Amino acid sequence: MHNRSHQALGHLCAIFAAFNWGFTFILTSILMDAGLSAFEALLFRSCVAYLFLWIICPRLPKLNISKGLRQFIKKEWPFIVAGLSGLSIYFLLDYSALNFTSASFVTILAGTVPLFMAIALWIVYKEPPKKLFILGFVIAVSGVTLVSTAGGQGLNVSLIGTALVLTGNVLWAVYSIMLRKIDESGETTGKGQPIGISQALLNLRRIFFWGLVSLLVCMPFFGFDVSGVNLISLNVLGPTLILGVMTSALTFLAYSLSIRWLGVSRASVYQYFPPAVGAVAAHFLLGETISFLGAIGIGIIIIGLLLSERVSGSGSVEHPVAGEDT
Repeated sequence: MHNRSHQALGHLCAIFAAFNWGFTFILTSILMDAGLSAFEALLFRSCVAYLFLWIICPRLPKLNISKGLRQFIKKEWPFIVAGLSGLSIYFLLDYSALNFTSASFVTILAGTVPLFMAIALWIVYKEPPKKLFILGFVIAVSGVTLVSTAGGQGLNVSLIGTALVLTGNVLWAVYSIMLRKIDESGETTGKGQPIGISQALLNLRRIFFWGLVSLLVCMPFFGFDVSGVNLISLNVLGPTLILGVMTSALTFLAYSLSIRWLGVSRASVYQYFPPAVGAVAAHFLLGETISFLGAIGIGIIIIGLLLSERVSGSGSVEHPVAGEDT
């Protein structure tokens, strides 16, 4: 089992990630109000994140291209899948869903991610979710629903929008499983060698590379025209830097570390929290009012999170970090 210091750090990383992701929709909305499309905002934040990862970790990766394309793909496929599932297609599906359904309904459906991650663990690692985990899930999603609808907005339920968000949830579960597989494989460090922060940064940079490549491939389909946007204005440059550095590079690093130190199941329950953070952030940054029902919803989310985390902590099988005694 992981020692107590790693447990505490894992919880802090998961909280840090959930807190920062709560600002994503607000900052993206500011960029869209400034004239960028959702795709352009995603592309810019990904470029900033990838550049930032190079700045803080300028080490060159070891690529086995000389051994042939088949061997290269065999070594690289977890990073490719992670880049597509967690850094490009997932966000494209969620943003596209906003064209068919309301942001409130997208938020509610996105709050079901922990259930999809629990199902993925059950399928891939034969780790079934506990009954109380399901109860915590129901409680937390009820809180997410209250927070998302407390302002009186209609849900505007759409079959296409629902399918897009739920598909995104499946991809996020795949991304989380890929993080675990990358850690377990010892591919980047060698079997039995500890994975440090520097190596975690290298792994994340490889994941971001493939996510960025997939976004560039999608550019002809989504379009790219920023001719009428002042890219150096505070309303564009500020949110882009925050999205790239904080909610992308550092937050995804924190999430990958929480997966390593807590396991997928325990780290997943913090995914209930971004809607609550978003509601509070919107209150202070955008002047939106938190209603009585919204405040109750935030409290319910916390109760569901604590219940699910406690159950996951007592019954989940955590994966060992390479080089660490269990």
